[in-house]
Amino acid sequence: GLGFKGVHRGLDLLALMQACGVAPNLRTYNAFILICAAAGAQGSTVALDYGVRVVERMNEVGITPGLKAATRLLAALVSLDSPGNEPIANMERALSFLTLMRDAGIELDARPFEVLMQACAGDDDKCAMEQASMVWELMRECSIEPESSTFVAFMHACARSSGTAGSKGVDKAKQVLE
Repeated sequence: GLGFKGVHRGLDLLALMQACGVAPNLRTYNAFILICAAAGAQGSTVALDYGVRVVERMNEVGITPGLKAATRLLAALVSLDSPGNEPIANMERALSFLTLMRDAGIELDARPFEVLMQACAGDDDKCAMEQASMVWELMRECSIEPESSTFVAFMHACARSSGTAGSKGVDKAKQVLE
């Protein structure tokens, strides 16, 4: 992909639109969010910041971001792998963005929650089970019905955690899923 060059090109296009008196629409914003997510997946924290700011701007002007674009940005936020970024900090930032997604009026489904649980399963941390349980509870609070892949992601996070916590992870998965 273009990485951060794509973000620069997108910013240039947004500036040109503004200079011509043309307001960005949903498609323009979503395209820019996807560019930021792709650059973020390559490690650009600046691109991720731009993506988050665009979602905030859309919320301010009353445009609801697309679920697909926002979920890709969420995935890039939670999986950021650069020096100084701890998995817990990434999860906190991703959860904050999930709140922004809800506040921006995005009609959530199971996919953003699954993305977060997959990130928990990828952690080699004993916190994986606790984080996955927190995400599961948040999904329930939002009245989102899990899909089969959501269950798999949750159970995988608990199983990964049970490697360090004994049978506690399996017991927690049973408890939450009952």
